[in-house]
Amino acid sequence: MRSLRARLTLSYASLVAAALIVASVLLARFVFDALARPTTDALAVSARIAETIVAAHPHAPRALVERLIQVEAQRDGVVVRVPPPNRRSPAGGPDEVPRGVENLNIVSLLGARPHVVHVRGDVVVIGPDYWRLRTAVNAYVEVLGACVILSVLIAWLVARWITGQAIRPLLTVTAELRRFAGGDFTPRPLRAKDQREELGSLIAAYNGATEKVAAAFEERRYVEEHMRRFVADAGHELRTPLTVIDGYVQILRKTKPDDVAGRERALATLQAQTARMRALVERLIVLARLERPQAARSDAVVDVAAIAADAIAGVTSARGGEVVLHAASSPEILADAADLHEAIGNLVDNAVKYGAGTPVVVTLNEGDDEVLVRVRDGGPGIPPAERARIFERFFRGEGRGEIEGSGLGLAIVERAAARCGGRVVLERAERGETVFALHLPAARPRVRDATPLEV
Repeated sequence: MRSLRARLTLSYASLVAAALIVASVLLARFVFDALARPTTDALAVSARIAETIVAAHPHAPRALVERLIQVEAQRDGVVVRVPPPNRRSPAGGPDEVPRGVENLNIVSLLGARPHVVHVRGDVVVIGPDYWRLRTAVNAYVEVLGACVILSVLIAWLVARWITGQAIRPLLTVTAELRRFAGGDFTPRPLRAKDQREELGSLIAAYNGATEKVAAAFEERRYVEEHMRRFVADAGHELRTPLTVIDGYVQILRKTKPDDVAGRERALATLQAQTARMRALVERLIVLARLERPQAARSDAVVDVAAIAADAIAGVTSARGGEVVLHAASSPEILADAADLHEAIGNLVDNAVKYGAGTPVVVTLNEGDDEVLVRVRDGGPGIPPAERARIFERFFRGEGRGEIEGSGLGLAIVERAAARCGGRVVLERAERGETVFALHLPAARPRVRDATPLEV
């Protein structure tokens, strides 16, 4: 089966060849008429002269009349044939007179038909110069044939180039699809000269499909990588409490029935480690939800002050401590309330844990286009060498081992702030003052009051 390019080229070239043949036939007819017209005019004149001579000499000898016709009717491109003396063969050589009427067929096609003049029972044939016309016709046919063949060849080459340009987008799309089939899903958008054309629409559809496929594979890769990290992190962090639980289970098995105090200590430790595992798993689940780009969200206009107050109440009821909220107004943002609660709650919880018992101050400020939530504590601060890593998963600085924690709090704050369309930054981390700030986009940017111009 021939390729699409070969079929299109053959179709175009065939159409051009057919058009050239038709045009050549019409042109040949026109040229043949032009070639034959002087000869036909000369034949008509010679025939009239011959008839005039016959009519003017009714009693003259036949040979004299025929000789007069030969002399007077002779014209350029005209041959006069008279009967030979023996009446058996025509006179003259092959260069002067055609050998037979059948040789005049090609000339007859030109309309240059011979004229017959009767002379006392004999005939005088006045015909065209066959050899002269044949030479002209043959030369024209040769030139025309060469032109037609050359034109068809040029048409074939042009058609092949045109079809190559026309199907190039198809070949490009095919090559890209083969690359996709080979496992390379890197999107490479193709360009079309005109999106309104059929091939332009095809390329636009291909670009859209490749973008979606690439996005799907990127999402799959992200999810797989996230799951691997989740399993690795969970396994690493759960190993310690599980080891402790296993150890105390062995202790319980060896504890004497009458050792009530030892049994209670073991059970208390088991309960504490179980609570630690539950808290760790819950935080891992929260972090996994926040890190998934396609996780469901319920964005709405929320009151930041109300969310902050609720988050502070949850932290103080669980950990105690003193947390003060300063909110001059009730700023609003467009976000998921659960995400905002996670961001503020974990930031406050981190300040209470590492604030060394100092009061924690939460301040809300509303700017022109953002809401700023600052959380300040009076703890020991953060060493400069550790500040670049505080938002990493499971990172805990030196000297924090005695404080219970998972190392996930600030990582959750960063992801939750990003899902709210904002960011979290460490503004200060000196001894006696640590300040984290949440920058959140306001739901309704404030419009400053314009000062009237005096006129």
